[in-house]
Amino acid sequence: MGAGLEYGCAGLVGMLTPQANATVEPELSVLLGPDIGMITGRLTCPAPDMRARLVAYFESIDTAIGQFADAPLDAIGVACTGASYLFAEAPAAFARPWDGARPVVAAVDAIDHALRGLGARRLAMLSPYPKWLTDACLAHWGKLGYEIALLREPAPIARGYHPIYAQRSRQATAVLDDIATLDVDAVVISGTGLPTLAAMSRLNGAGGPPVLSSNLCLAWALEEILAGRGAAPRPVSAWLAEDAAWRARLRQRFPSAEG
Repeated sequence: MGAGLEYGCAGLVGMLTPQANATVEPELSVLLGPDIGMITGRLTCPAPDMRARLVAYFESIDTAIGQFADAPLDAIGVACTGASYLFAEAPAAFARPWDGARPVVAAVDAIDHALRGLGARRLAMLSPYPKWLTDACLAHWGKLGYEIALLREPAPIARGYHPIYAQRSRQATAVLDDIATLDVDAVVISGTGLPTLAAMSRLNGAGGPPVLSSNLCLAWALEEILAGRGAAPRPVSAWLAEDAAWRARLRQRFPSAEG
């Protein structure tokens, strides 16, 4: 693991994220445990249209992976859920088995594995996307055999450089304040650019169904792969607990996030 690196003796992961996403690196730096190194690359496209950008991200995924050159990566995470919803067939790069050499893990696949480990089929979905992408999101999960029993959408923000990335977690997840009463197996918060970590403790401690976020599931999947459990990952439940180790790291590194 980590090829004897100073920073990453427990494993080195590459992380690909959309070009203006300011959430993935902070959240993954908190979620990934000690001695796991992370280097990042950007999914880029100059198109002003979001749909065109998302499609381009995955059409050029091999080029994006090539940014890492010969870095001794143990796994690669692709932190872009929206692009996955626009392709009937995932790019070939994601077909590598999780217990093989340098698997490439899409955030949506990490969510799927986490849900299956919990035995969850009936879902509530929180989508921060525009309608056309929310529709594609719901169709994707329906195609995988999940029942989307409930859709919640955060209120749009009045100001900010981006309608998703500039959200604050408490405001974005306020639409789940009735979490304890929801008749579903799990709640999925889609979108790697939507900040969620500060709200996870409140939501998962409310006595309702488990609440999963895209970045949390991606970090969980990568740690399971680094631990040699890619073929049979342990349930994500421990990551949702009040005493999950990442919570202390969040308080220490980004104390104002919980304010």
